[in-house]
Amino acid sequence: MKTRLLAISVSVLLCACAPAADRQAAAPEPAAAGAPVQADEPPVPATPIATPADSAVSAAQASTAGASAAEQAVNASIDSNLGDHAKYQAAVKDLQAAVAAGDAEKVASLARYPFSVDIGGKATVLRTEREFAARYPEFMAPDIARAIVETKYADLFVNYKGVMFGDGQAWLNGVCKDDQCKAFEVKLVALQHGPG
Repeated sequence: MKTRLLAISVSVLLCACAPAADRQAAAPEPAAAGAPVQADEPPVPATPIATPADSAVSAAQASTAGASAAEQAVNASIDSNLGDHAKYQAAVKDLQAAVAAGDAEKVASLARYPFSVDIGGKATVLRTEREFAARYPEFMAPDIARAIVETKYADLFVNYKGVMFGDGQAWLNGVCKDDQCKAFEVKLVALQHGPG
Protein backbone atom coordinates (compact mmCIF):
# COMPACT_ATOMS: atom_id res chain seq x y z
CA MET A 1 0.00 0.00 0.00
CA LYS A 2 2.81 2.42 0.90
CA THR A 3 4.61 1.59 -2.36
CA ARG A 4 1.46 2.32 -4.35
CA LEU A 5 0.92 5.66 -2.58
CA LEU A 6 4.55 6.57 -3.18
CA ALA A 7 4.20 5.76 -6.90
CA ILE A 8 1.06 7.90 -7.18
CA SER A 9 2.73 10.78 -5.31
CA VAL A 10 5.76 10.66 -7.61
CA SER A 11 3.48 10.66 -10.69
CA VAL A 12 1.57 13.69 -9.43
CA LEU A 13 4.80 15.56 -8.69
CA LEU A 14 6.22 14.76 -12.12
CA CYS A 15 3.08 16.08 -13.81
CA ALA A 16 3.11 19.23 -11.69
CA CYS A 17 6.77 19.87 -12.45
CA ALA A 18 6.46 19.45 -16.22
CA PRO A 19 7.26 22.62 -18.18
CA ALA A 20 4.25 24.81 -18.88
CA ALA A 21 4.55 24.13 -22.62
CA ASP A 22 3.98 20.42 -21.96
CA ARG A 23 0.86 21.11 -19.92
CA GLN A 24 -0.72 23.67 -22.23
CA ALA A 25 -1.81 22.91 -25.76
CA ALA A 26 -0.66 25.37 -28.39
CA ALA A 27 -4.25 25.66 -29.57
CA PRO A 28 -7.33 23.55 -28.96
CA GLU A 29 -8.30 20.80 -31.36
CA PRO A 30 -11.03 21.71 -33.83
CA ALA A 31 -13.93 19.56 -32.68
CA ALA A 32 -12.92 18.93 -29.08
CA ALA A 33 -12.18 22.39 -27.80
CA GLY A 34 -13.47 24.71 -30.47
CA ALA A 35 -10.69 27.28 -30.83
CA PRO A 36 -9.59 26.39 -34.34
CA VAL A 37 -12.88 26.53 -36.19
CA GLN A 38 -13.99 24.22 -38.96
CA ALA A 39 -13.13 25.30 -42.48
CA ASP A 40 -16.53 26.58 -43.61
CA GLU A 41 -18.22 27.60 -40.37
CA PRO A 42 -18.02 30.86 -38.39
CA PRO A 43 -16.81 30.60 -34.78
CA VAL A 44 -19.14 28.39 -32.75
CA PRO A 45 -19.40 27.75 -29.02
CA ALA A 46 -17.44 24.85 -27.56
CA THR A 47 -15.80 23.84 -24.32
CA PRO A 48 -12.83 26.04 -23.39
CA ILE A 49 -9.44 24.50 -22.66
CA ALA A 50 -8.67 24.08 -18.98
CA THR A 51 -5.21 25.52 -18.41
CA PRO A 52 -3.41 25.91 -15.08
CA ALA A 53 -3.83 29.59 -14.25
CA ASP A 54 -0.37 29.94 -12.77
CA SER A 55 1.46 28.83 -15.93
CA ALA A 56 -0.67 30.98 -18.25
CA VAL A 57 -0.37 34.12 -16.16
CA SER A 58 3.36 33.76 -15.44
CA ALA A 59 4.14 33.05 -19.11
CA ALA A 60 2.15 36.10 -20.18
CA GLN A 61 3.77 38.33 -17.56
CA ALA A 62 7.27 37.17 -18.44
CA SER A 63 6.81 37.93 -22.13
CA THR A 64 4.95 41.23 -21.80
CA ALA A 65 7.41 43.34 -19.85
CA GLY A 66 6.45 46.93 -20.47
CA ALA A 67 2.93 46.09 -21.68
CA SER A 68 -0.02 47.70 -19.93
CA ALA A 69 -2.04 45.72 -17.42
CA ALA A 70 -4.89 45.50 -19.95
CA GLU A 71 -2.54 44.18 -22.66
CA GLN A 72 -1.14 41.65 -20.19
CA ALA A 73 -4.70 40.53 -19.41
CA VAL A 74 -5.40 40.07 -23.14
CA ASN A 75 -2.17 38.07 -23.52
CA ALA A 76 -3.00 35.88 -20.52
CA SER A 77 -6.50 35.26 -21.87
CA ILE A 78 -5.13 34.31 -25.29
CA ASP A 79 -2.53 32.01 -23.72
CA SER A 80 -5.11 30.23 -21.59
CA ASN A 81 -7.91 30.00 -24.17
CA LEU A 82 -6.18 29.80 -27.55
CA GLY A 83 -2.43 29.28 -27.37
CA ASP A 84 0.67 31.39 -27.96
CA HIS A 85 -0.34 35.04 -27.65
CA ALA A 86 2.70 36.18 -29.68
CA LYS A 87 1.17 34.57 -32.79
CA TYR A 88 -2.11 36.37 -32.17
CA GLN A 89 -0.35 39.67 -31.47
CA ALA A 90 1.44 39.48 -34.82
CA ALA A 91 -1.79 38.56 -36.65
CA VAL A 92 -3.68 41.46 -35.02
CA LYS A 93 -0.94 43.90 -36.05
CA ASP A 94 -0.82 42.53 -39.63
CA LEU A 95 -4.61 42.63 -40.04
CA GLN A 96 -4.94 46.16 -38.68
CA ALA A 97 -2.12 47.46 -40.90
CA ALA A 98 -3.52 45.77 -44.02
CA VAL A 99 -7.07 47.02 -43.45
CA ALA A 100 -5.84 50.55 -42.66
CA ALA A 101 -3.84 50.55 -45.92
CA GLY A 102 -6.75 49.12 -47.93
CA ASP A 103 -4.47 46.25 -48.96
CA ALA A 104 -7.01 43.65 -50.12
CA GLU A 105 -4.32 41.15 -51.15
CA LYS A 106 -2.66 41.24 -47.72
CA VAL A 107 -6.00 40.85 -45.92
CA ALA A 108 -6.81 37.95 -48.26
CA SER A 109 -3.52 36.27 -47.30
CA LEU A 110 -4.54 36.42 -43.64
CA ALA A 111 -7.91 34.67 -44.14
CA ARG A 112 -8.85 31.00 -43.78
CA TYR A 113 -10.65 29.43 -46.75
CA PRO A 114 -13.36 28.88 -47.65
CA PHE A 115 -14.42 32.27 -46.20
CA SER A 116 -18.05 33.32 -45.77
CA VAL A 117 -19.10 36.96 -46.16
CA ASP A 118 -22.28 38.93 -46.72
CA ILE A 119 -22.39 40.60 -50.13
CA GLY A 120 -25.52 42.59 -50.90
CA GLY A 121 -27.48 40.82 -48.17
CA LYS A 122 -26.57 37.37 -49.51
CA ALA A 123 -24.23 34.87 -47.83
CA THR A 124 -21.32 34.33 -50.21
CA VAL A 125 -18.49 31.83 -49.94
CA LEU A 126 -15.07 32.94 -51.16
CA ARG A 127 -12.84 29.98 -51.95
CA THR A 128 -9.48 31.58 -52.77
CA GLU A 129 -7.28 34.56 -51.89
CA ARG A 130 -7.73 35.84 -55.42
CA GLU A 131 -11.53 35.79 -55.14
CA PHE A 132 -11.37 37.41 -51.67
CA ALA A 133 -9.17 40.27 -52.95
CA ALA A 134 -11.30 40.83 -56.05
CA ARG A 135 -14.54 41.11 -54.05
CA TYR A 136 -13.01 42.95 -51.07
CA PRO A 137 -14.74 46.29 -51.79
CA GLU A 138 -18.10 44.51 -51.84
CA PHE A 139 -17.92 43.20 -48.25
CA MET A 140 -15.33 45.29 -46.41
CA ALA A 141 -17.83 47.90 -45.25
CA PRO A 142 -16.70 51.01 -43.37
CA ASP A 143 -18.10 49.74 -40.04
CA ILE A 144 -16.12 46.50 -40.35
CA ALA A 145 -12.90 48.25 -41.37
CA ARG A 146 -13.31 50.83 -38.58
CA ALA A 147 -13.83 48.11 -35.94
CA ILE A 148 -10.65 46.33 -37.05
CA VAL A 149 -8.45 49.42 -37.27
CA GLU A 150 -9.74 51.26 -34.20
CA THR A 151 -9.86 48.39 -31.70
CA LYS A 152 -6.85 48.73 -29.41
CA TYR A 153 -5.01 45.53 -28.52
CA ALA A 154 -5.86 46.07 -24.85
CA ASP A 155 -9.57 46.24 -25.76
CA LEU A 156 -9.75 42.99 -27.73
CA PHE A 157 -12.31 40.47 -26.49
CA VAL A 158 -10.92 36.95 -26.11
CA ASN A 159 -12.64 33.65 -25.44
CA TYR A 160 -12.49 30.09 -26.69
CA LYS A 161 -14.00 31.21 -30.03
CA GLY A 162 -11.05 33.46 -30.81
CA VAL A 163 -10.10 37.13 -30.70
CA MET A 164 -12.90 39.59 -31.46
CA PHE A 165 -12.63 43.12 -32.83
CA GLY A 166 -15.25 45.76 -32.02
CA ASP A 167 -18.69 44.28 -31.44
CA GLY A 168 -17.93 41.13 -33.44
CA GLN A 169 -17.16 42.64 -36.84
CA ALA A 170 -14.01 40.50 -37.18
CA TRP A 171 -12.62 37.37 -35.53
CA LEU A 172 -9.16 35.80 -35.58
CA ASN A 173 -8.59 32.22 -34.52
CA GLY A 174 -6.07 29.42 -34.67
CA VAL A 175 -6.23 26.98 -37.55
CA CYS A 176 -4.57 23.64 -36.88
CA LYS A 177 -1.80 22.51 -39.19
CA ASP A 178 -1.70 18.92 -37.84
CA ASP A 179 -4.12 16.40 -36.31
CA GLN A 180 -3.01 17.09 -32.73
CA CYS A 181 -3.05 20.86 -33.28
CA LYS A 182 0.48 21.19 -31.96
CA ALA A 183 1.22 23.54 -34.85
CA PHE A 184 -1.26 26.24 -35.76
CA GLU A 185 -1.46 29.55 -37.56
CA VAL A 186 -3.69 32.48 -36.72
CA LYS A 187 -6.15 33.38 -39.45
CA LEU A 188 -9.02 35.76 -40.05
CA VAL A 189 -12.09 33.52 -39.68
CA ALA A 190 -15.05 35.93 -39.78
CA LEU A 191 -16.08 39.37 -41.05
CA GLN A 192 -19.57 40.65 -40.42
CA HIS A 193 -21.54 43.76 -39.60
CA GLY A 194 -21.87 44.58 -35.94
CA PRO A 195 -25.15 44.86 -34.06
CA GLY A 196 -27.46 47.73 -34.92
